[in-house]
Amino acid sequence: MYAFSSAGFFLIILLIIIVIIGLVVITIINKAKRFVQSTLGTDISSLVGQMKNAEIEMNTTPRSLSGGDIIFEPMILKDFPHFHKEIVFAKADKCLMDCLNAIEEKNINIVQSEEYGDGIIAYVSSRISDSEKITFDNIQIHKRCISGYRKTNQYNSVLIQIAYELKITSNKNNKVLQQMKAEIEYTYLFQNTENNNVISTVCPNCGGPIETANQSKCAYCGVGVIGVIEKTWVFSNIKDL
Repeated sequence: MYAFSSAGFFLIILLIIIVIIGLVVITIINKAKRFVQSTLGTDISSLVGQMKNAEIEMNTTPRSLSGGDIIFEPMILKDFPHFHKEIVFAKADKCLMDCLNAIEEKNINIVQSEEYGDGIIAYVSSRISDSEKITFDNIQIHKRCISGYRKTNQYNSVLIQIAYELKITSNKNNKVLQQMKAEIEYTYLFQNTENNNVISTVCPNCGGPIETANQSKCAYCGVGVIGVIEKTWVFSNIKDL
């Protein structure tokens, strides 16, 4: 009887200790909640909700661009009077889509053409080397802008930024909507970087050399050469921002 009473007494003391510990934990949690609420003006559940809403907004709001069309377009037109911004934007869209298709299909041949330079091929190659299968769906281009204009003795480059969204499916994740931004470099080569000579773009009529980008007619026979000059432009590079 005495042994039973001692055991019962021990259990009662243990229960009392557990209850006290529980009350202390609850008190600490409540104080922590009150502190967060007084400091941030909200409770923890609301804070978590705001974080989730911010993530949703980030994934549905198009990325902002560093637009400089007002500054750079007149500079480009001074050097290239027949430069058409909207046509170039459409070509840049195609370049982006070709890169995404090449990555998705793991087929570098899609971007191996005269209109794409080594930088485009390197960009795609670095992304198809991964064994993970990636699918791009619901690609939507939101806006584009001219973000820069570079001039050297060898080349002139127009920088084009594109804001777009797409759903990405991979082996690791289901479809995830993402807002993306890319910068594509559209380049016209003036000189051969190896021997510093002007590239020999020639008139299709008489074979006379076309040595300046703003030359609209052949200096020798007078035939229009705008189309020939446009063919010397290439998309030289692309990067994610």
